[in-house]
Amino acid sequence: MKQRVYFILSMLWMLAVTAVSQAQVLRVLAVGNSFSEDAVEQHLYELAQENNLELIIGNACRGGQSLQSHWRDVTEEGNSFEYRKIVKGTRTNTKAQSLKAIVEDEPWDVVTFQQVSQEAGLPETYEPYLGNLIKYVAGLCKNKDVRFGLHQTWAYSRDSSHGGFKNYDRDQMKMYSAIVSAYAEAKARHPEIEFIVPTGTAIQNARTSYIGDRLCRDGFHLDLGLGRYTAACTWLEALTGISAVGAAYHPANISDKLAGIAQQAAHKAMLEPGKVTPLERPLRLAVAGVTHGHLWEVVRRIPWKEFEIVGVWEADGRYLKDNGLRGQVNDACFYQDLGQMLDETRPEAVVAYGSIHDHLQVVEACAPRGIHVMVEKPLATTVKEARRMAELSRRYGIMVLTNYETSWYAANHEVKRLVDEDAVGAVRRINVYDGHQGPFEIGCGKAFTDWLTDPVGNGGGAVMDFGCYGANLATWLLRNERPLSVQAVLKQHKKDKYSRVDDDATILVNYPHATVQIMASWCWPMNRKDMYVYGDRGYLYQKTADEMEVLLPGAAPAARRPQPLPSPYDDSFRYLRAAVRGHISVEPSDLASIDNNLLVVEILNAAIKSHKKGRTVKM
Repeated sequence: MKQRVYFILSMLWMLAVTAVSQAQVLRVLAVGNSFSEDAVEQHLYELAQENNLELIIGNACRGGQSLQSHWRDVTEEGNSFEYRKIVKGTRTNTKAQSLKAIVEDEPWDVVTFQQVSQEAGLPETYEPYLGNLIKYVAGLCKNKDVRFGLHQTWAYSRDSSHGGFKNYDRDQMKMYSAIVSAYAEAKARHPEIEFIVPTGTAIQNARTSYIGDRLCRDGFHLDLGLGRYTAACTWLEALTGISAVGAAYHPANISDKLAGIAQQAAHKAMLEPGKVTPLERPLRLAVAGVTHGHLWEVVRRIPWKEFEIVGVWEADGRYLKDNGLRGQVNDACFYQDLGQMLDETRPEAVVAYGSIHDHLQVVEACAPRGIHVMVEKPLATTVKEARRMAELSRRYGIMVLTNYETSWYAANHEVKRLVDEDAVGAVRRINVYDGHQGPFEIGCGKAFTDWLTDPVGNGGGAVMDFGCYGANLATWLLRNERPLSVQAVLKQHKKDKYSRVDDDATILVNYPHATVQIMASWCWPMNRKDMYVYGDRGYLYQKTADEMEVLLPGAAPAARRPQPLPSPYDDSFRYLRAAVRGHISVEPSDLASIDNNLLVVEILNAAIKSHKKGRTVKM
């Protein structure tokens, strides 16, 4: 039935396109706001040109305004529309216009309406304003065969700070479903409405790819590249019946591969406008161990549907029965035997959330089965374990990745870019500060602290828990250069709480041309993960994930907020899926690579040895 309906719609649009080809121009007017600006003012004209179609595109735009507000402007003669127009590729913007003047400017073939984004999923906000606007515009249109449509807007990013997100309990899928339902209801109420441009569905489709939730530039407006191009592809097919799949044109700031994702997302939205069609199946993921305090990172991502948890292993029966994944994952997916879990569930990848010492057991089980592994930092407790994992990775051709929170900091990647570009000259010193008030002090659970404060389970205390961050970043910034020596001082300031391991570590790592100082502690009076990089001509201070200070030659120190990282380099699980599916390659110099993290473990073990021996340890 769906195929028949789509065939009929396509035939109707083919007739329309025939008429267009005879007239050589299709005139399209969107009555909207900044969301229609995102959708029709970029890339739509160029896509039509590639198909030998000439468009005149008009956008009657009032930023942030609703159907009710538009109707008020009409009745009170507010004349506050911007008339944004594209003719033969030339863009103009005439301000302080009435909707009447805009409608009467051209014999429009198509006119679309849309609701303001925060009210798009609230059907009670549409009337009587939508009906009034349709009637008003129809009475003004010079072309009596004008077609009316609705432009379906999109749900906000999951982390959007838009105030209107509260209307949907800050739930992206709830917002998307509400928008689809409200637009369908509006179309059913008005027989004059012939079609819906399913831009919201196209954006949601694209979010199911390895790109993830990175199609908005500020949490609600579309990204200037992929987001807007996805919308334009949707409009092309909605207006003409011509799919953008295979189109040569795309903006220069996205790759052919990303363009293909946008094209497919739009086409699938036209085929199934009322529901999400995944472009890529979720990653089949298993969880090995549930005692790590970072398990919440898995739990919070489950609703995003970027992965499917097919199995959970935990050797300790107490925690197998009681953990954060219970109630989120089918009870049949929990196992106390690791090999059985892997054989019966056949995951594409395993994420390890047990003790650091358990990482080797997980890799030994996964490697012969060809299953990729991502562990929580650090890679291993000892060099022997790390080398064994590296050997298994090479022998069986699997990836063994290590996840650090700081790997996904935009500020760290901006530091790396500037260092690689020699912006501050030769790097002479790197000071890295990581830690918090202590595991017990910040309320870590018993299942976590039992091994985190154990010299076998964790390999040490703060030196392992937070020293690994500095070793990882320094190795990355210095392109996997091997240190000459390591010297360290480990302290126990709180022996009553941390009697078996250190709670404060200062590590000096000596390179041929640079010195790295790593200050890792469970004794900081606050949480911190920051870094200074000093060159011989300037410095870089990474303050937070997205804040930094830069001193470049000839300039004063200046605050800088780096651009958000592109997907999949902004999230550990997107990165894992992209790597497993072959969308990206993991280079030896990457933060997550086995090469980097083998060296990290060597540095940490040398630090422990240095403290015990009371001398510098040569590498």
